[in-house]
Amino acid sequence: MNNDISIYYSPAPLLSQKCVFNYVIGNRGGGKSFSGKVLGIKRFLKKGKQFIYLRRYQSELDEVLDYFADVRFKFPNVKLEQKADKLYINDELAGYMIALTKTPYLKSNPYPLVTTIIFDEFIIDKGRLTYLKNEPQLLEEFYDTVDRSRDETVVLCFGNAISMVNPHFIYFQTYPKKDRRFTKNTEKSVCIEFYFNEGFIAKKKNTRFGRSIATREYGQYNLYNDFLRDTDKFLTNRPESANY
Repeated sequence: MNNDISIYYSPAPLLSQKCVFNYVIGNRGGGKSFSGKVLGIKRFLKKGKQFIYLRRYQSELDEVLDYFADVRFKFPNVKLEQKADKLYINDELAGYMIALTKTPYLKSNPYPLVTTIIFDEFIIDKGRLTYLKNEPQLLEEFYDTVDRSRDETVVLCFGNAISMVNPHFIYFQTYPKKDRRFTKNTEKSVCIEFYFNEGFIAKKKNTRFGRSIATREYGQYNLYNDFLRDTDKFLTNRPESANY
């Protein structure tokens, strides 16, 4: 990744939109989660600001044994450690790993140094995991717990193009438009970034796996952000013989 970092995702353009809730839909493997880690580390090293790595369930966090494993090479002179649900940079507390299911019990917890919340895999596919009841509201409530009207905290939500029909887009009544990079709802302070990088696509298509999937439905999702579970095949033009 370090040899061609420019083809991987950066959240800077999205954050320049100045919204509270920032959603990213991008190529799978394109560096979204990686970029969130880099952002959190840099903000702590530069300003002492902390971050929260948020997942939906505790079981998802239990599977993360070394949060910094893939990003450590970028900071060779920085000590990066995970100890249980805490993240340390140069032996100082820099971040928290929190499950959204537990946030209703954290309303009295102060997070005065946290300015970034990173919610990974906000869109889920069919399987053993399900969305939480009133999930977007839970996220809003947790944001309020963290920010405490400081008006300096941002939420970055990373996801793959599974389905445009998900609780977050429905709740905010904001949906990404595939012909533009940013879809912004200023009133609700929401911005959705529909991102793909031609350089990354070309690199991935040049792999054996990329060539294997390129012409199939999964390849359209994996490479080009076509929503995997959405279809318009049931729609057609009205025949001239139709009365209604």
